[in-house]
Amino acid sequence: KRIPALITNNGANAKIVNEIGFGLLAILVNVDNKKIASVHTYTGEIQQNLSHMLLRIDELSKKLNDVFSKILKQNISFNTKQNAKKALYSTGLSTTFKVLSYFASLLEAPSEKLNIILANLPSYYVFDYLNGTWTAHGDQRLQDYYPKINNKSYLEPLSKEKLQTAFKRWIEDNPGTRQSFTKETKALITIHSNLTYLSAKIPTGEDFEFEHIIPKARILKFDPKITSVHTSSLGNGMLLPKSDNNKKKDKTLYEIDNSSQYSELINESLYPYEKNLSHVLNNLENNQFSEVNAFISNRAQQVS
Repeated sequence: KRIPALITNNGANAKIVNEIGFGLLAILVNVDNKKIASVHTYTGEIQQNLSHMLLRIDELSKKLNDVFSKILKQNISFNTKQNAKKALYSTGLSTTFKVLSYFASLLEAPSEKLNIILANLPSYYVFDYLNGTWTAHGDQRLQDYYPKINNKSYLEPLSKEKLQTAFKRWIEDNPGTRQSFTKETKALITIHSNLTYLSAKIPTGEDFEFEHIIPKARILKFDPKITSVHTSSLGNGMLLPKSDNNKKKDKTLYEIDNSSQYSELINESLYPYEKNLSHVLNNLENNQFSEVNAFISNRAQQVS
């Protein structure tokens, strides 16, 4: 409950919530996560310092949530949709060891270093996913961030070049040849939207949906099994107001009524120019899928 921006606390995530809880105890008493079952032998130390430990974890949780809520918040009108299936945050890039490493890195950091780490974490959050940093031997890597070991930290800011290189490789390896966006791609779309076209003014009373820029309904006419077109690539996705989105299942923003109302959205979201989009739709109709994919990949690079 303390870090909903990073970990959605629902039935589906009960396991990861428990892993975070036990993982934090292991960090606090300097127990290797691979030997987490031995945490119970530190019961005396935990009980003696419980109040201080809880205060520190609560403090760090609030700071982490403040940082990540800005980039992972999804625009959903929960006041009118109490039972909305969507979560308040898009947490598709979060993993247990990754989140635990943030706590480990911050736990004993003095104020100045703590603020530097917090500022750097969003970049690492994306970069480490793109590189698959936490997909193998995460428990071993986590220990390097323990304050008593401190072999790794998030003090060094990531260069723009490293992030762009990682994105380029990831885009090539994840063409999105499927009907729907993965949870990871949705998270990246959410981050981009919150840093660009949804950052200036947060809409209220409206739901936003993930939508395909080149409409999926159009693609299915020419690639019915989605075996060729990079339909659900990062480059073909964005968030649109649900009420308008439902009107344009097979239309672009230029083809719906009163399209001029979208001029600001088009300018701020890297939505394709009308001439370029018309050209790529013509390529689609002529089964020139390599041209369509090049167009999608180019926008993916721009988004990154």
